[in-house]
Amino acid sequence: VGGNPKRDAYGFRYWKNPGSFAEYIHTGSLGRFEGFLGAFFQASFTCVGPEYVAMVAGEAIYPRKTIKTAFKTMYFRFGLFFILGALCVGIILPYNDPTLTGLLDAGDTGTGASSPYVIAMKNMGISVLPDLTNALMVTSIFSAGNSYVYCATRTLYSLSLDGHAPRFLRKTTRAGVPIYCFCVTMVFPLLGPPHNPIHIVHPI
Repeated sequence: VGGNPKRDAYGFRYWKNPGSFAEYIHTGSLGRFEGFLGAFFQASFTCVGPEYVAMVAGEAIYPRKTIKTAFKTMYFRFGLFFILGALCVGIILPYNDPTLTGLLDAGDTGTGASSPYVIAMKNMGISVLPDLTNALMVTSIFSAGNSYVYCATRTLYSLSLDGHAPRFLRKTTRAGVPIYCFCVTMVFPLLGPPHNPIHIVHPI
Protein backbone atom coordinates (compact mmCIF):
# COMPACT_ATOMS: atom_id res chain seq x y z
CA VAL A 1 0.00 0.00 0.00
CA GLY A 2 2.66 2.49 1.07
CA GLY A 3 5.37 3.66 -1.29
CA ASN A 4 8.12 3.44 1.34
CA PRO A 5 10.40 0.42 1.94
CA LYS A 6 8.23 -0.72 4.85
CA ARG A 7 5.10 -0.74 2.64
CA ASP A 8 3.28 1.12 5.38
CA ALA A 9 0.54 3.61 4.56
CA TYR A 10 0.91 6.22 7.28
CA GLY A 11 -2.20 8.23 6.55
CA PHE A 12 -2.96 10.65 9.38
CA ARG A 13 -2.37 8.22 12.25
CA TYR A 14 0.00 10.59 14.04
CA TRP A 15 -2.62 13.32 13.99
CA LYS A 16 -4.68 11.10 16.29
CA ASN A 17 -1.91 9.58 18.41
CA PRO A 18 -0.11 11.54 19.84
CA GLY A 19 -2.00 14.32 18.03
CA SER A 20 -1.44 17.06 15.50
CA PHE A 21 -0.48 19.73 18.07
CA ALA A 22 2.00 19.39 20.94
CA GLU A 23 1.28 20.97 24.30
CA TYR A 24 3.73 23.73 25.17
CA ILE A 25 3.19 25.47 28.51
CA HIS A 26 -0.25 24.46 29.69
CA THR A 27 -2.24 21.32 29.00
CA GLY A 28 -5.37 20.78 27.00
CA SER A 29 -6.58 23.02 24.21
CA LEU A 30 -4.72 26.05 25.58
CA GLY A 31 -1.43 24.15 25.65
CA ARG A 32 -1.88 22.95 22.08
CA PHE A 33 -2.65 26.50 20.97
CA GLU A 34 0.49 27.72 22.73
CA GLY A 35 2.46 24.99 21.00
CA PHE A 36 1.13 26.15 17.65
CA LEU A 37 2.08 29.75 18.39
CA GLY A 38 5.56 28.72 19.53
CA ALA A 39 6.16 26.76 16.34
CA PHE A 40 4.66 29.56 14.25
CA PHE A 41 6.97 32.18 15.74
CA GLN A 42 10.07 30.04 15.16
CA ALA A 43 9.02 29.14 11.62
CA SER A 44 8.48 32.80 10.73
CA PHE A 45 12.22 33.42 11.01
CA THR A 46 12.92 30.77 8.36
CA CYS A 47 10.52 32.25 5.80
CA VAL A 48 12.95 34.23 3.68
CA GLY A 49 12.76 35.29 0.07
CA PRO A 50 10.68 38.46 -0.35
CA GLU A 51 13.43 40.67 1.03
CA TYR A 52 15.86 39.32 -1.57
CA VAL A 53 13.45 40.23 -4.35
CA ALA A 54 13.13 43.74 -2.91
CA MET A 55 16.92 44.09 -2.82
CA VAL A 56 17.28 43.58 -6.57
CA ALA A 57 14.46 45.99 -7.38
CA GLY A 58 16.91 48.87 -7.67
CA GLU A 59 18.92 47.05 -10.32
CA ALA A 60 16.09 45.63 -12.39
CA ILE A 61 15.65 47.08 -15.88
CA TYR A 62 11.87 47.07 -15.70
CA PRO A 63 11.12 46.87 -11.97
CA ARG A 64 7.38 47.49 -12.30
CA LYS A 65 7.07 44.38 -14.45
CA THR A 66 9.80 42.03 -13.30
CA ILE A 67 9.45 42.58 -9.55
CA LYS A 68 5.70 42.10 -9.74
CA THR A 69 6.18 38.79 -11.52
CA ALA A 70 8.87 37.70 -9.06
CA PHE A 71 6.66 38.38 -6.06
CA LYS A 72 3.85 36.34 -7.57
CA THR A 73 6.09 33.28 -7.57
CA MET A 74 6.67 33.70 -3.84
CA TYR A 75 3.15 32.47 -3.08
CA PHE A 76 3.86 29.24 -4.93
CA ARG A 77 7.20 28.79 -3.17
CA PHE A 78 5.76 29.36 0.29
CA GLY A 79 2.87 27.03 -0.40
CA LEU A 80 5.07 24.26 -1.79
CA PHE A 81 8.15 24.33 0.40
CA PHE A 82 6.80 25.60 3.71
CA ILE A 83 3.12 24.72 4.02
CA LEU A 84 3.13 21.47 2.05
CA GLY A 85 6.50 20.49 3.52
CA ALA A 86 5.25 20.98 7.07
CA LEU A 87 2.11 18.99 6.26
CA CYS A 88 4.13 16.08 4.87
CA VAL A 89 6.55 15.88 7.79
CA GLY A 90 3.63 16.08 10.23
CA ILE A 91 2.14 13.01 8.58
CA ILE A 92 5.23 10.78 8.67
CA LEU A 93 6.78 11.84 11.99
CA PRO A 94 5.10 12.35 15.38
CA TYR A 95 6.19 15.26 17.53
CA ASN A 96 7.15 12.87 20.36
CA ASP A 97 9.53 10.76 18.25
CA PRO A 98 12.34 9.57 20.58
CA THR A 99 15.12 10.59 18.20
CA LEU A 100 13.65 14.04 17.62
CA THR A 101 12.96 14.77 21.28
CA GLY A 102 16.38 13.42 22.29
CA LEU A 103 18.19 15.77 19.90
CA LEU A 104 16.08 18.73 20.99
CA ASP A 105 16.67 18.02 24.68
CA ALA A 106 20.42 17.74 24.03
CA GLY A 107 20.43 21.07 22.22
CA ASP A 108 21.75 19.50 19.01
CA THR A 109 19.53 21.49 16.65
CA GLY A 110 22.14 22.98 14.35
CA THR A 111 22.95 19.87 12.33
CA GLY A 112 21.22 17.87 9.65
CA ALA A 113 20.73 14.99 12.09
CA SER A 114 18.07 17.01 13.92
CA SER A 115 16.02 17.56 10.77
CA PRO A 116 12.58 15.95 11.02
CA TYR A 117 12.86 14.99 7.36
CA VAL A 118 16.09 13.06 7.93
CA ILE A 119 14.68 11.35 11.02
CA ALA A 120 11.57 10.34 9.09
CA MET A 121 13.74 8.92 6.28
CA LYS A 122 15.67 6.82 8.77
CA ASN A 123 12.49 5.58 10.42
CA MET A 124 11.15 4.47 7.04
CA GLY A 125 14.39 2.66 6.20
CA ILE A 126 15.36 4.88 3.27
CA SER A 127 19.15 4.86 2.86
CA VAL A 128 19.62 7.16 -0.15
CA LEU A 129 17.62 10.26 0.72
CA PRO A 130 19.65 11.22 3.83
CA ASP A 131 22.78 11.46 1.67
CA LEU A 132 20.85 13.50 -0.86
CA THR A 133 19.70 15.77 1.96
CA ASN A 134 23.31 16.32 3.00
CA ALA A 135 24.21 17.34 -0.55
CA LEU A 136 21.28 19.73 -0.73
CA MET A 137 22.28 21.24 2.60
CA VAL A 138 25.79 21.96 1.31
CA THR A 139 24.44 23.61 -1.82
CA SER A 140 21.95 25.62 0.21
CA ILE A 141 24.81 26.91 2.38
CA PHE A 142 26.55 28.34 -0.66
CA SER A 143 23.28 29.73 -2.01
CA ALA A 144 22.40 31.40 1.28
CA GLY A 145 25.92 32.77 1.68
CA ASN A 146 25.80 34.23 -1.81
CA SER A 147 22.49 35.95 -1.06
CA TYR A 148 23.72 37.35 2.25
CA VAL A 149 26.90 38.72 0.69
CA TYR A 150 24.93 40.31 -2.11
CA CYS A 151 22.43 41.96 0.24
CA ALA A 152 25.14 43.22 2.59
CA THR A 153 27.26 44.57 -0.27
CA ARG A 154 24.40 46.38 -1.96
CA THR A 155 23.12 47.79 1.32
CA LEU A 156 26.54 49.18 2.18
CA TYR A 157 26.85 50.60 -1.33
CA SER A 158 23.47 52.33 -1.02
CA LEU A 159 24.49 53.81 2.33
CA SER A 160 27.60 55.22 0.71
CA LEU A 161 25.60 56.78 -2.12
CA ASP A 162 23.26 58.39 0.42
CA GLY A 163 26.18 59.81 2.39
CA HIS A 164 25.78 57.53 5.41
CA ALA A 165 28.98 55.56 4.73
CA PRO A 166 32.50 56.55 3.58
CA ARG A 167 32.77 57.80 0.00
CA PHE A 168 35.47 55.32 -1.00
CA LEU A 169 32.85 52.57 -0.82
CA ARG A 170 31.27 53.99 -3.98
CA LYS A 171 34.10 52.56 -6.07
CA THR A 172 32.81 49.95 -8.53
CA THR A 173 34.38 47.76 -11.18
CA ARG A 174 33.54 47.99 -14.86
CA ALA A 175 30.89 45.35 -14.29
CA GLY A 176 29.25 47.51 -11.62
CA VAL A 177 30.41 45.49 -8.62
CA PRO A 178 31.11 47.68 -5.55
CA ILE A 179 34.47 46.09 -4.89
CA TYR A 180 35.31 47.90 -1.66
CA CYS A 181 31.88 47.17 -0.21
CA PHE A 182 32.43 43.52 -1.07
CA CYS A 183 35.81 43.49 0.67
CA VAL A 184 34.35 45.07 3.81
CA THR A 185 31.52 42.55 3.81
CA MET A 186 33.89 39.59 3.52
CA VAL A 187 35.78 40.71 6.62
CA PHE A 188 32.88 39.90 8.92
CA PRO A 189 32.85 36.10 8.30
CA LEU A 190 36.29 36.05 9.91
CA LEU A 191 34.61 37.00 13.20
CA GLY A 192 32.75 33.69 13.27
CA PRO A 193 33.66 30.86 15.67
CA PRO A 194 36.75 28.97 14.47
CA HIS A 195 35.57 25.57 15.71
CA ASN A 196 32.15 25.00 14.20
CA PRO A 197 32.40 21.99 11.88
CA ILE A 198 29.63 20.92 9.55
CA HIS A 199 28.12 17.65 10.73
CA ILE A 200 27.23 15.27 7.95
CA VAL A 201 24.30 12.94 8.50
CA HIS A 202 25.05 9.27 7.93
CA PRO A 203 22.12 6.90 7.49
CA ILE A 204 21.79 4.11 9.98
